[in-house]
Amino acid sequence: TPVKTDWKQTRLASVVKSNDKDSFKAKMDEIATIVANYRHRAKDLGVETIGVVGTEALRQACAKGLYAPGGNFPDLVVLNKETEARCSLVAAIKGLPAVLDSAKPILVIDQGAGSMELAVGELIKGNVKLRAYRSYRLGSEALLDILHEAKGNQEKFRQVVIHRINEYKFEDAYQAQAIVLGSVATNSAWMWVRKNPQEPYDPRKVHGHLMTATNVGKLVVALGNAMTKTPDQARQFIDPRNPQGNELEILIAGLTTLLIFLKKYDIRQYRVSGYGMRYGMVWLLAAGTL
Repeated sequence: TPVKTDWKQTRLASVVKSNDKDSFKAKMDEIATIVANYRHRAKDLGVETIGVVGTEALRQACAKGLYAPGGNFPDLVVLNKETEARCSLVAAIKGLPAVLDSAKPILVIDQGAGSMELAVGELIKGNVKLRAYRSYRLGSEALLDILHEAKGNQEKFRQVVIHRINEYKFEDAYQAQAIVLGSVATNSAWMWVRKNPQEPYDPRKVHGHLMTATNVGKLVVALGNAMTKTPDQARQFIDPRNPQGNELEILIAGLTTLLIFLKKYDIRQYRVSGYGMRYGMVWLLAAGTL
């Protein structure tokens, strides 16, 4: 059972995309301060093991020569794609055990800033087994680039994304029971269920919520119309605390991509998980299997 959780959006992926070494260093210094604060709070809770990990954004930073181990993060581990997929799978399954059918394969879709990670696994006698995984360069930063290159034309955007998804077959996903992680899934579910538009967004409040592909399609249409006709009002509705942000575009791009994938593999509904990959990492560390 999670004891305490917190998060900060750092937008590291967008800095890595810029390929600017000074901006990257400044961003990593900012993240170092956040991590130091989390370490202090964790120790106050009596935590004995602290894990600091990076995923796709840091994998790309390493490939570009922007990042090398050491510095502000001597114990930072950059996870490979398989380990990240395993952590996401464990987070999703362990976080929603009561609503899953252990007789069917479980698909986890983790939509992040740097990539979209997919994992298919099974729950066998309480143990989570990874069966297959796939990583797509379809994180929110890449999707925003595609949307901008299409000049906001959603049909052009769809065709590019369809082409990229069709480059790889992932037959293990066909008709699987699905769980979706990431802010696109939680934010869209929050928009669907919240009663008070000013109530602060909290992904934990939609943990386990059932979303249908039909409802996702309705949201995509509504958000697309809003972006064309009333973008300022839509931004205010989506994120009252930051109406100048790009959350509207992120949601349109992310939900359109999710809907394309669901239709391709005949998945008609999914559960939203408020638990990110880090929860799976904690469970695996606690079990001594990471």
